[in-house]
Amino acid sequence: MNPGIGAATQELFVVGGSVASAPNGTVVALPYEYPVTPMLDEVKYAVLLGGMVDLLRRFPDATRETKATLRSLVTLAAQGSASVRLGSSGLTVEGVPVPDDTPFVGMLVGQMRIHGVAAIIIAHRASALDFMQLLRPLARDPVRAGNAAELERELRGAHVASIVLVSTETDRASHEMRVSDALEATGELAQQGEIAEGFEPTAADATYSDGATFQEMLREMPVRSGTLSESVNRLREVPAGSSLVTELGKIESNILQALRDEEIEQVIEALVGLVNLEEETSSEEDRNTYGIALRRILYYETIRQIARYLMDEVFQADLLKVVRRAGAPASKALMDLLVEAPTFAERKAYLAALRLIEEGGDAVASMLRHPEWFVVRNAADLVGELRFQEAVPDLGDTMDHADARVRRAAAAALAKIGTADAVRHLRRALKDPDGEVRVAVAQGVAGRGLGPLTMSLVKAAEEEKDPQVSCEYYRALGRIGTPDAVQALANAVNAGGLLKKRRAPAQRVAATEALALAGGNAARDVLLSLRKDRNRDVREAARKGLGSR
Repeated sequence: MNPGIGAATQELFVVGGSVASAPNGTVVALPYEYPVTPMLDEVKYAVLLGGMVDLLRRFPDATRETKATLRSLVTLAAQGSASVRLGSSGLTVEGVPVPDDTPFVGMLVGQMRIHGVAAIIIAHRASALDFMQLLRPLARDPVRAGNAAELERELRGAHVASIVLVSTETDRASHEMRVSDALEATGELAQQGEIAEGFEPTAADATYSDGATFQEMLREMPVRSGTLSESVNRLREVPAGSSLVTELGKIESNILQALRDEEIEQVIEALVGLVNLEEETSSEEDRNTYGIALRRILYYETIRQIARYLMDEVFQADLLKVVRRAGAPASKALMDLLVEAPTFAERKAYLAALRLIEEGGDAVASMLRHPEWFVVRNAADLVGELRFQEAVPDLGDTMDHADARVRRAAAAALAKIGTADAVRHLRRALKDPDGEVRVAVAQGVAGRGLGPLTMSLVKAAEEEKDPQVSCEYYRALGRIGTPDAVQALANAVNAGGLLKKRRAPAQRVAATEALALAGGNAARDVLLSLRKDRNRDVREAARKGLGSR
């Protein structure tokens, strides 16, 4: 039991149960035990919020515990809205006081105070994603104390609609206004003789904290029989045949209703549970039954609705498993989302998911043949960033695109991928009529794997009319760093003369800098000899190169 959990007689539920490394390198247990009974739901809310803040501060990589705690928070939010308020007398949830010695509440109170947060208003059915958008910044130490405005901006920027923060400044102004209105109303009623003799209004009378009313409301609300994932887990006990088909039909209807209600976290948990059951079963009949149900659920619109959670590391691994199982519908949905995505981070997440799908390669290839130039450029940027080797043939075809911006992105992607097949297309890119495309090739080249491109770079540098581009070719040779590349650079640093083409000083300096990039004894010997070169810039570049190692 964690220190401060409470009396040993309390019942507990355990979240997680894994281990993590402390900053000093020791391994510590993460049982994350939360007291449950006797405890009101309002107090549970405070415990779970405080526990999440504690997890994010001390064990940010404890994904399992984070997911479990989030699930508990979402379950509470599904029962109704909640107002978490920090006042002079301590923390209250829906007007119910939370004892100061309640586990994890001190952490929540401390972070609310340091950020200047007076209240957190949580809407009915707030999502796990919105909880994380609130709790991650709340768990951090602020740049300056008492600046809840920064948290509010982060929530607005993340388009969080189900959670609202109230700063201490806003709360104080609102409180003064309520007191003023209450006092004014009291004076009017007293004049009418409706106030009992001896009544004296206080600040407390100007605020509402009716916990009893909230409890009454909760008792009248329908209670769920269980989460979707619990329903899926119970399928293990259902016999094969018509009973399994019937239960799967109910779960399918519940999943579709949860999608309509925007309960995406529950949907993801249920879907990954179904995929696991399909993989685990030894019965061919059961596997076919699960497969039919999954094909009915995992259609285009479902994938579009749940795919935005690919950007959240809490759900990412589960969701990748689901989209991989979905196959072709997921490829189409992710490809469309990829085209529409406004940020590089979103595009990268969608493309990473596409790579896991059997049909994903065809989807990416179709993007590289898209009629809109910016779609092709974005796709080329992404496949280069992710070293998507399967896209090399299509990137090669893209090198014939009419728009130089597209060819530039494709050339940079081929250089990053750097396979033997990519080299073949890069040789053609070195002759592109657009200088920026040729520069993109040179700047993307790095590593000995591109050694076969050495002689093509040497020839291109000798024939290049633009000195800036030829200098980039020499630097690319330095990043390749093979013996052939070093020898080519040793030749390039020669000034030339009667029998050889005279090289511009800028090209010789670039070749000298490239020798420093290449490293090794052969490159060092050349740099040592260049310390006495007639050109001052070459001498200086050689000295810097020798001093850099």
